[in-house]
Amino acid sequence: MHHALLIDEVLEVILDECLNWSHKERRYALRQLARCCKAWKDPALDRLWCRLDDAKPLLRLLPDCGMPQRGLYTHKDLYPDTDLTTFLSYAARVKGIMHRHFLGPLASSQSPGLILLPRLSSITLWFQGCDSDRCWMVSPALRHVEVNIGFVDDSATDVASRSDAVASYLDVAKSFAPDLQTLRLRGRMTDQLNSTVASMTHLTVLTVLTSDYLGMQTLAAIATFPALRELNFHASRGCCDEFRDALAPLKGPYFPSLSLLRMRSPGPLPRRYWSSFL
Repeated sequence: MHHALLIDEVLEVILDECLNWSHKERRYALRQLARCCKAWKDPALDRLWCRLDDAKPLLRLLPDCGMPQRGLYTHKDLYPDTDLTTFLSYAARVKGIMHRHFLGPLASSQSPGLILLPRLSSITLWFQGCDSDRCWMVSPALRHVEVNIGFVDDSATDVASRSDAVASYLDVAKSFAPDLQTLRLRGRMTDQLNSTVASMTHLTVLTVLTSDYLGMQTLAAIATFPALRELNFHASRGCCDEFRDALAPLKGPYFPSLSLLRMRSPGPLPRRYWSSFL
């Protein structure tokens, strides 16, 4: 092997080129490169495990792990003496993940503060994945959260439960990750979730597509977020007047850092009125 291929900077350039390939080609190439030599193993594996579309590859590293049944991932309780060395070594490489299925707690109740993905910076939660245990979703490195809760066309009880679960998760996530910047929500919003969103004053990008379920008090609170640069939300008819009333007891300025505003509405909105707040 040429000595140049052992220079970290050169190797990084070569491996980064793989990221421009198709998903299948990229994963095949990175697996082969990880097997070439010890010097290439860790950099190639870092890129191979950087972003996962599913937790299944991680679950395969656990003993007695069951694969998904009816949208659930299940496994037997792992006690504190279980050897998780291999699992944790790969979990530490994950920076982005999507949870489409429910994931239960990994460790027994004796390890309630366990963080499985310490470098996780981006997470996407879909439907049943919203109810997953927090150990799979919390990280000090977390910056971006995307959630699809579902609308009332689904089972109303399930949707409301998921919405409250997301609210509880976000309350925990923001305490672990003070630099959380981006939140994208789609689906039903309960009062609990409205309250949580209204408290996330550190956000720089916020998308809330919830039809009539975004409370005007929540929107009024969002208008005072000091660092918010981008806002995308679904506005209901007549919400401008409600928004004006919600802003009445607050002190400006409103949207002090906003540079991009997108509104969706089932009917026409008086945009001149909204522009007066920007």
